[in-house]
Amino acid sequence: MKRQKYNWNVIISDWKKSGLSQAQYCKSNNLNQNLFSKWKIKLGDTEGINFVEVKLPEQIIEQGLYIQIGKYAINVKPDFNKDLLKEVLEIIGDVGC
Repeated sequence: MKRQKYNWNVIISDWKKSGLSQAQYCKSNNLNQNLFSKWKIKLGDTEGINFVEVKLPEQIIEQGLYIQIGKYAINVKPDFNKDLLKEVLEIIGDVGC
């Protein structure tokens, strides 16, 4: 199956003008909502997204971290490769959970 190329700047601009919720817009335009959200953030639109700072105890940092996202699980060791983890999380976001 061939992947379609999208102009996410145009899509996100059209969504803002539509008055629809993100879920409604994605459904009516046959778009993957997780991919839409990824591009929305990547293009700098973080409106409506709230981040929470998490401070980990030193003990957890020394032992590593276990992350479970849907059916995917990642065991992050203290000396992990940040770029690799970022790529893996982006792929999980593209696939959906």
